[in-house]
Amino acid sequence: MAEAGKRILLPLINKDEANLDDKGRLLFSKQKRERLGDVFAISLCDSGCLAAYPLEIWNAMWARISSYDPLDLTFRKYAELLYNVADDEVKFDPQNRATISKSLRTEGKLTGKVLIFGCGDRAELWDPEERRKYEEDKAAYARDRREEYERAWLQIAETLPRR
Repeated sequence: MAEAGKRILLPLINKDEANLDDKGRLLFSKQKRERLGDVFAISLCDSGCLAAYPLEIWNAMWARISSYDPLDLTFRKYAELLYNVADDEVKFDPQNRATISKSLRTEGKLTGKVLIFGCGDRAELWDPEERRKYEEDKAAYARDRREEYERAWLQIAETLPRR
């Protein structure tokens, strides 16, 4: 049973399609709206798409990263990758649309039709053509960005105590 005032997080699942309007608003399905919550975060993901996170997940990610020494360049690099292209105050309007900032839309290459994939702890937002390229060769797609994340994470792993 959930603590009073604490919502139960359910996984983001299924695939949806939506259209991004000229003001950058995207209509999410009822299920995804309920599971993302009233306020959620969107960030550029290591694969190059955008990822929408329930605020509870986003805050847990931040708590973990911010618990390390802020002068440690390894953790700073990882935090920069995750948080430099992000918005943590995304809300749904009365028509159930969320406005995605121009910088996020540009980085995520979103223009018209958007594919929304439930990925458990997040929903990934993809331009259909970019998703097709990703599916064709997952290892090559956004390799530079993914490798930058991996290098930062491996450096972090090296500093953690061994079990």
